Amino acid sequence: MFSQCDNAKSYNSCKLVKTIKGNNKFKYVRKGLKKGVEYKAYVLAYDIINGKKATIGKSLALHSVTNNASKKFTNPSKITVKKAKLSVKAGKKVKIKGQKLVLKKKGKKMLKHCEKFRYQSTNTKIATVSKSGVITGKKAGTCSIYIVAINGVSKVVKVTVK
Repeated sequence: MFSQCDNAKSYNSCKLVKTIKGNNKFKYVRKGLKKGVEYKAYVLAYDIINGKKATIGKSLALHSVTNNASKKFTNPSKITVKKAKLSVKAGKKVKIKGQKLVLKKKGKKMLKHCEKFRYQSTNTKIATVSKSGVITGKKAGTCSIYIVAINGVSKVVKVTVK
């Protein structure tokens, strides 16, 4: 789904780009975008259940300014973090510290359509992560926590639960 950004967290204004079946890969390149305009995109996964289309998953919405040509805004270019590896005991918590955004254009601001950082665990049976970056160890093992910026730029923190 892709559209010009309406400055809201709403998914309603996006238009379907393509439907793919099975495990096929799909790359989408949008041509003719206006410079300095904000756009958003996300992916929906669905299945046919009892003859009806049912959404079974949704990606994070990604927001970006084209060509960094906006007068006020720019895109993040990378995320830095103090520690790329963390350990936590099962049942305990640890906070990801020191994450910072590096912006492409100095003196401009980042879009504020969602949280500065969003977090996702690759295995919530091993460790979960809150909206504020607090990791909770669930059971022994390893997983990764992704820190994701508004435009999809990400950093991985490896987590070991003991």
